[in-house]
Amino acid sequence: MSADYAHGKSDPRYATDTYNRGLLSLIHSKNLADGRWAVTTRLGLKLIRDWSGADPGEPELVRGMYAQSRQYGITFSHSGRFGADRLLMRSLHYDIGFSYSRDDDYQVKMLAPAAHNAPVFNATGNSTQQAAILPSQYVGRGGTEGRPISFYVQLGDDFYLGQEGFLHRIAIGAELRSEGNLGRGFYNENPNLPLAQLRSRSFRDIPFLTQFSLYGEDQFDLKIGKTQLKVQAGLRWTLAQPGRTESLSSVMPRINAAYLPTRGLRFRFGYGISAKMPGLLYLYPDPGYLDMQNISATIDGTPYVVYTTRVYDLTNEQLKPMKNRKFEVGADVTLHNGMRFSVTAFHERVNDGFGTLTDEWIAPTVARWASSAVSVEDGKLAYDPQNPTSIDTVLHRIDRPGNCRRSVSRGIEYDFELGRIEATGTSFYLNGSYIVTRNNSSNKIYNTPVGSTTIEQKTMVVYPEGSSTSVDRRYSTALRIVQHIPSIRFVVSATVQAIFYEYNRTINIPEIPVGYVTVDRNHPGATVYVPFTAAQLADPEARFEGFMVKDQIYKSQISNLPETWPPLWSVNLRVTKEVGNGLGFSFYVNNVFFKQPWHKSSISTTLVERNSNLFSYGFEINASF
Repeated sequence: MSADYAHGKSDPRYATDTYNRGLLSLIHSKNLADGRWAVTTRLGLKLIRDWSGADPGEPELVRGMYAQSRQYGITFSHSGRFGADRLLMRSLHYDIGFSYSRDDDYQVKMLAPAAHNAPVFNATGNSTQQAAILPSQYVGRGGTEGRPISFYVQLGDDFYLGQEGFLHRIAIGAELRSEGNLGRGFYNENPNLPLAQLRSRSFRDIPFLTQFSLYGEDQFDLKIGKTQLKVQAGLRWTLAQPGRTESLSSVMPRINAAYLPTRGLRFRFGYGISAKMPGLLYLYPDPGYLDMQNISATIDGTPYVVYTTRVYDLTNEQLKPMKNRKFEVGADVTLHNGMRFSVTAFHERVNDGFGTLTDEWIAPTVARWASSAVSVEDGKLAYDPQNPTSIDTVLHRIDRPGNCRRSVSRGIEYDFELGRIEATGTSFYLNGSYIVTRNNSSNKIYNTPVGSTTIEQKTMVVYPEGSSTSVDRRYSTALRIVQHIPSIRFVVSATVQAIFYEYNRTINIPEIPVGYVTVDRNHPGATVYVPFTAAQLADPEARFEGFMVKDQIYKSQISNLPETWPPLWSVNLRVTKEVGNGLGFSFYVNNVFFKQPWHKSSISTTLVERNSNLFSYGFEINASF
């Protein structure tokens, strides 16, 4: 049995936040069947409480504003391994697990709407109704209630084939996982005075995510003279949401090899394809809402707003797993004095990353009444629903989840164990990385036509996909020094983290439009895409929908100069003391020197505070029996 308690704060000057965490773990192991069957059962309990709010010295109204988070959870697992000693069944193993948690977040916040007499749109169905009007300042209350629950079962078989000098260690197995949430989800205590203008959706309305997997792996060692080759190859097949129409599957191969030409030297190689299944909010997204104002009038000093809501199903039946292809090579050197040096170079590519598709447009109509056509009778808004002042068309984009993100990362990572000074009991560790990442999207870019003077657009200019690519580079490192003092059972560790180089650049290709999207006048509610011809792009007098084609051809005004930042560092300190057998406590401080400098980048004179919110401190108590 072991127990752990931690308490932390982010700023010693103010009583504005606290963090408390308690963990209790029970483990029972036993051997059965004359030692051939080993079983282990684990039970874990957790309690996490966060609170942040105003300082006691603030005015009474401000002191009532706060945010809190509470988590109460339980985990249970049972695993076992049975020695069957058969040719294709040397060792059978299984693992069963279950977890459940009560996660409650609650917030009280003073809010001031950006717009005067802002309406509240909170309808969840296709309807037309009068909106509540927000005051200039109010207190919003709300939060999120989650009840996450998960279950898994794993079955595996390990056996050996081959002979001395070329032995295959083979592992095969199956796995079933299911997870979901039985909570209420996000809520506003008063929908007309919302903490956030989000439509509530119960987590219980979202199906569980179930995944079934089969896997196989082969490991073998091959001696080549005085050298050795170690190879590990595996294949995994995963089926998500089996038995449902939205089921997805993916095959993930991988291979890792290590060549040991001499003692203390190892060369590594690896290649693999990993797949991530869409999460629940991608498989079962929140509905899309379009709110269109029918009436916006002020009568006798009182504002009135009537709006129409249209609800759209955003499910994407073409959603695919996100696949990540990674290739890496590396080398490990171990010296006779225990020092170890490891360097790895990698290249990683994602072509089907999850994001939001932007190519679907609709053009619904909305009836509108001018202020002169509206009155108040017996305290109720009155207007002739059969005779609107106008019927307008609104161009609206359907934001559907899909596979549109693309990224390429490459870099070098290193991890050094720099040895130990035996006389003082001091150990040194150094690790770091230099990584370059390029991100863009397969979505086309849609811009308001240059020359437009209206708020509600009926035409959008289309530019080719990948018109903007972001390039990020970063070199960071961390030096960890660990001091052991056995005589008083003390361990002191200090970690110096530094970002030596931080670079960002947006590469803007000269943007030549490929066409435009506009309302389809022959099919009400629909839109049409019209491509630009080469002749239109070359003609300085060519027009479309009342706009000049030449005005849409431009180079982005956003600076594409690289942006770099000065080096940045922080120091974390941790002191651990063993009081007795199974009992100890730790004290930690993150960003111990409160390093929060104000820097300006290479292309801006604006000062920005960095390392903000990194400082925190607290203590932990650990006990095991």
